[in-house]
Amino acid sequence: MMRHGCLAASNIDGVANAIPFPLTSSSKGVVALAVGRANTLGLLGLDDRVGEYIGGVDQEHADITVRQLLTQLSGLDFSWGADIAGYYTDAVQQTLHLPFVAEPGTKFASFR
Repeated sequence: MMRHGCLAASNIDGVANAIPFPLTSSSKGVVALAVGRANTLGLLGLDDRVGEYIGGVDQEHADITVRQLLTQLSGLDFSWGADIAGYYTDAVQQTLHLPFVAEPGTKFASFR
């Protein structure tokens, strides 16, 4: 990918944007920055429920708040397999169909 005449990104073959690349933990900072900016601009609130912005999920998942997702207190079961599957499908829908292991807001995500 070129930006202002300089190479900004490339994959191993030198073909820009040929393959999506999961950023894993790097994404957390980018998401936090974007959510913070959207909050500052009044576009969303940290205690808004994700169901206000994302359709196609059941009520229990729709009631998870932006804050609970940001602080890893969603109560959703995390597994590397499901996380990796989200890279190749729809990560949002994959995540919002995970089973609950705790009441949202009560337990920090434990990875297995």
